[in-house]
Amino acid sequence: RFYASIEKHVARHAPGAVGGALDERLRTLFKLPASERLKHTFRCWYSRKKHKHVRGILYLFTGHICFSGTFFNKQMVRVVPLALVVSIERKSGSWGLGR
Repeated sequence: RFYASIEKHVARHAPGAVGGALDERLRTLFKLPASERLKHTFRCWYSRKKHKHVRGILYLFTGHICFSGTFFNKQMVRVVPLALVVSIERKSGSWGLGR
């Protein structure tokens, strides 16, 4: 209900921000179903043992959290269903994901 009211408000005042080409490109990049809708984006980093900190963007969809970033000109993409997410932490003024 909350998201529906926000989508309605944004669609009325900024029609290009909801749906459209950006949503379609991101669904293609992350291989998500057409029913997924982008809710919010955050600048963040992804931490792995092999690659310490990869800066990128966290995309919050209706059913998934997706990350896209680059590490030495190589694109890193991660997709996690929201049902598997236990927590997301904000550390030192930035958002981060880790394993």
